[in-house]
Amino acid sequence: MLRMVQINNLFDSASKRRKLIIRFSILALITFFVAQVIPILAGEQNTAVESQTVVAPSDTSTVTLAPSDTSTVTLAPDETSTPSASPSPTPTYVSAKAIPGQGMDIQIPQSITVDPRAQVAQIARIAAKGPVYILICIRANNLVMDVVSKGSPDDVSASNLYLDGDFSSNLTLAGETELVISALNSAGGLRVSGLGRKLAGASLDFTFIATDKMADNRALCGEAAQANHRTVRFTPLGLGMGLKKGRVTLN
Repeated sequence: MLRMVQINNLFDSASKRRKLIIRFSILALITFFVAQVIPILAGEQNTAVESQTVVAPSDTSTVTLAPSDTSTVTLAPDETSTPSASPSPTPTYVSAKAIPGQGMDIQIPQSITVDPRAQVAQIARIAAKGPVYILICIRANNLVMDVVSKGSPDDVSASNLYLDGDFSSNLTLAGETELVISALNSAGGLRVSGLGRKLAGASLDFTFIATDKMADNRALCGEAAQANHRTVRFTPLGLGMGLKKGRVTLN
């Protein structure tokens, strides 16, 4: 009986040793796995993570443009320069011309009766009809003519009236016919002064020229038709010292 117990104890001891050896082997395997396999797996995992997080140099590097890309683009002259407009031609001036025919209706007195002692007189009845534009030239000897503003010269070179020679012996007016005649008859009409001499016996020469536009000089004064010449003479009143007798009836 004792022998059986010893045999059983022996088997129990052997069984315990086997269990310890198995446990030790398992622990050794686990320790080897932990010491060898896990670090390898962890290293591979880290390598994989690093390979995923590292950006390729072509993606992270700063792109540097070539000189042809960074340089300032200079446009050709024909692209940047503003095309300059060609200079407009200078208009050619064309002077007025006398129109063919020269037909017009002129009304002006042939003589002006003045006091024999008079040194100043005015001509208020001058008219001309027919042409759209007219040039009137007046010439006198030893007389001075005054138009528009009396007592001061009124030379005018406007877009619608030309007046030259005011307060002189050669007077010129040009423009639209109605305006010229109005200027000539303004403020009581054309005033004539003998400059201290008597007017009786003196005269004025008028020439009327129809033009295609407003004249601005006296160049056409010599082209008046013969029918458009006029002369105005200053004649003295017929005063005498003779005695006349007559019957006067008083009521």
